[in-house]
Amino acid sequence: MKLLHSEVEIVPGRPGMRPPVWPIPETQPIPGSAVVRLTNTTSRENAYTVKIRCEEPFWQDGWCSIVALPPSRDKAENAPPAGKPDQRGPHDRWVKLYVPRGGTRDVLLRFSVPQTPEARAGLYHYIVEVETQIVGAAAPGRRGERVAKLPAVAVIRPFYKWAIDMAPEQPRVGLLRRTSEFEVVVTNESNDWLYCDLQIPRPKDLLLEAPAVLLAVPPPEPGEMLGGADGDEPRMGVQRTVPLKAATRLKIFRGPVTAQSIMLSAIRVDAPSVAPPLTDASYEGWGAVVARDTDESQRLPGDRALNYCPPIPAKLTDFFTRSDGALRNLMMTVIGLVVGFNLLVVMYEDVWHNNVRIEPLSTQVQAGGLLPVKGEWLPGSKIMLNGEETPVKYGTDVHRAQVTVPNDLDGKKARLSVQRFVRFLPFLTPVLPASASNIDIQVGSPPHVVVQGNAFLALPSRQFMPGDALELRGGGLSPQGKIYLGGEPATPLKWTDDTITVSIPRATPPGPLSVGVYSSDNKPILASGSVNIGDPMAAVRAKQDADAQKAAAQAAADAAKKNADAQAAAETAKAQAAAQAASAAKASEAANQQAQNNPGNQQLAAEAAKQRTAAAQAAAAAEIARRRAQMQAEAAAQAQAAAQARLAAQQRLAAQRAAAAAAAKARRDALAHQNPPTHVVSNNGSGATTTTGSTDPAKSMDLTRQGYDLSSQGQYADAVNLLQQAVQLDPNNSKARDGLVTTLNNEATEAGRSQRYDDAIKMRLQALTVKPDDPFTKHSLALSYYNNGVSLYNSGQKNQAADQLKQSLKWASPGDSVATDAQNLINRIGR
Repeated sequence: MKLLHSEVEIVPGRPGMRPPVWPIPETQPIPGSAVVRLTNTTSRENAYTVKIRCEEPFWQDGWCSIVALPPSRDKAENAPPAGKPDQRGPHDRWVKLYVPRGGTRDVLLRFSVPQTPEARAGLYHYIVEVETQIVGAAAPGRRGERVAKLPAVAVIRPFYKWAIDMAPEQPRVGLLRRTSEFEVVVTNESNDWLYCDLQIPRPKDLLLEAPAVLLAVPPPEPGEMLGGADGDEPRMGVQRTVPLKAATRLKIFRGPVTAQSIMLSAIRVDAPSVAPPLTDASYEGWGAVVARDTDESQRLPGDRALNYCPPIPAKLTDFFTRSDGALRNLMMTVIGLVVGFNLLVVMYEDVWHNNVRIEPLSTQVQAGGLLPVKGEWLPGSKIMLNGEETPVKYGTDVHRAQVTVPNDLDGKKARLSVQRFVRFLPFLTPVLPASASNIDIQVGSPPHVVVQGNAFLALPSRQFMPGDALELRGGGLSPQGKIYLGGEPATPLKWTDDTITVSIPRATPPGPLSVGVYSSDNKPILASGSVNIGDPMAAVRAKQDADAQKAAAQAAADAAKKNADAQAAAETAKAQAAAQAASAAKASEAANQQAQNNPGNQQLAAEAAKQRTAAAQAAAAAEIARRRAQMQAEAAAQAQAAAQARLAAQQRLAAQRAAAAAAAKARRDALAHQNPPTHVVSNNGSGATTTTGSTDPAKSMDLTRQGYDLSSQGQYADAVNLLQQAVQLDPNNSKARDGLVTTLNNEATEAGRSQRYDDAIKMRLQALTVKPDDPFTKHSLALSYYNNGVSLYNSGQKNQAADQLKQSLKWASPGDSVATDAQNLINRIGR
């Protein structure tokens, strides 16, 4: 076997050629192709597999296709054996052909390199691997003895695709600013280094200066892209810039914008990375490193120019055309002045003006209330409580203010601080110094602290709502123990050494809620305590009362306004009617006087009678207008009285509701004082923990019936709350306990159907605290653990699945099918 062409010249964009004649001369090169000649000198029919391997970094396997050339027709010994045709690999990456005894076949290596920057110019060393398979051999040799490696080199010639441009495209100069700086951008989309020589023109009225005129731009690396313009796709390329400075020599004071064209060009210098072929006579005698000028050049686009803008435009339209840049400069100037002013304010406040201060006028305030404060330079400052900004109300005295206290500070101590606020540049505010008061302010009542051994616990004094998270803070609380709300065990959301968080049930009635906290060994940390639970509807009713009072007050004000308008309209109507009646009477008196002075004049007598009739009609109209105005005024007064009566009734209703709420709270407080909540923790011998407190069998049975009704309707959460209260009121109510266990199991079943296995497990564990020996609950709990383990196993969490399956074995009865299935799955996991 022999490689006829060990060096291949490849021009990107030109596919390799097929051999023009047969047989192929060994000395004749084929552009873009090479030939491997296989000769079988053995006595057997051999199979040859031909492929190439190139380890160069930029080489791509798709650039070469391997094709077996047909055997010559005049030599029968070269024909392939019958039934053994040539085989081609995918995308012609390899070829397998059979050569008979004494035969010869040629394989064409055809290179087709695209004209893209990825086809980097250079020498690519590759190896042609020819694997010989001896057909019918009794003892085939090793693979190394059957593979021949023929070294060769492929020379990819450079191609050049480049352009030049400038940015910005049309810089501006004027009578005062006579120079402008811009950049010449050279874009290289070739597969080789680009060397170019910038040709700087010397026009009459323009001076161009550049720090360098010779520029070398490398070819783009893989993944180095140029952004497309006007929706074009991104393409491979690299850009280099050369800074230029242009100075105009024009001194025109008035006239249009003059475009001074920049006729800059660049000539490519040919200095390829690959040595030119020997047939290129232009490099003869130059040596190893060659470079020469070419006739290939690029010019800037024709619209690239330096625009000279005279101070006074020639036309009014030119003024509006050029005003956008002036407005932009004006806006930037204004912004700069604002920023500078604020920086001066910051420097002044930081260096000289450190006398801003604040002090509280009271050391006790309720959450949500107003804290009176005094100080210096408070307006325009940021006032904070415990570092958090809070709303402020100012009066006529600039040295005093009222600070709104947030509700989340209830039961805590707070401190005031004040800091100047930079209004236009708020991010500079933290730079200014802050002045803090050293006086502690108690918000609400301080928490009640209970100390038991090494543990202590603070019971908050603020009011909670049903559904809120009750957070108890203290120390020495670990490990986790038990907590009781209203005599019922509660599941803590969080239990650390210094914090216990538990959710207050939504069905908790208003009033004191007993709280009991016990350690892990049933020793009381807080045996008897309580927190105040508010009425969630109180705020709604208060808002409704406030809205009703506001509407009634608005109605009363509208009625008063209408009454005043009606009174004014009545007085105006009466005055107009009286004036008309007086005018008619005066005209009638004048007509009578003329008739008396001329007794024989019939015309004057008729005119006098007519005037008397008009006077009588005017007097009647005035009386009617007076009565109508009086009726309207009376109606407006009645409407005002009715609106005021509604307002008074609404105020009385609100006062009655407030008094009733206060009386109810007083009764609850008195009842809690007479019968304080107690917790007695005991162990009933079966492992269950029970609590005792005040009993009410009748109310317990009533709550039990309500809980059964809600459970039958599928409202399990509300049913559980009612049944828990029933058990708390009467621990001997077995019906309530049975209903509570059944409801918890039903709710757990619904959670399991929706694949919330963790919730189902918690509900069944809670049911076991009520009836520890219930076999159905134990079986259901084992099944929930098993289902959770299967779900974790299917999601790939095998360790967690094994833990859940072991819990299923713990709760399952001996011989239960759940235990068998759980054990089988544990064996499959391997734990």
